[in-house]
Amino acid sequence: MRSLFPHPILSLSFWVMWLLLSGFTPGHAILGFFVAVGAGLAFTSLDPEPVRVRSLRAIIELIWRVIVDIFWSNVAVIKIILFGSKERKAGFVTISLQLRGRLPLAILACIVTSTPGTAWVNFNPATGVLLIHILDKAGEDEFRTVIKQHYERLLMEIFT
Repeated sequence: MRSLFPHPILSLSFWVMWLLLSGFTPGHAILGFFVAVGAGLAFTSLDPEPVRVRSLRAIIELIWRVIVDIFWSNVAVIKIILFGSKERKAGFVTISLQLRGRLPLAILACIVTSTPGTAWVNFNPATGVLLIHILDKAGEDEFRTVIKQHYERLLMEIFT
């Protein structure tokens, strides 16, 4: 049974989401079941790392910081778009990270990409150097501090 459902919670979640999005009919229930089983089997081929969450408090703090930072980043981008700035220069920033796990790096990539005015460009796993494009390089040092102190520190607290 474990070989058919290697990730039962994931398969169940896919099936429930399928039914919520497509409506509950016998045909959709059967089709959704096969899609959910297939998705669970496909996920096995990704060889996911076992996840061990160490700090619920750090998760809550990380979510709060991301929400606040995205809000203020939206405000800053709106100001740049509406009022312009002669001093504003977009550019690339490199940040040396201690994070090495695939899941924490993927979460950090989602956070950076979700924040207006930033884009994750490249991560070199050999050196641990992250390359990010930012809309306003004037706050480059502050941006490095935010990534290191707000996000990397909390992700390391959660996963290591």
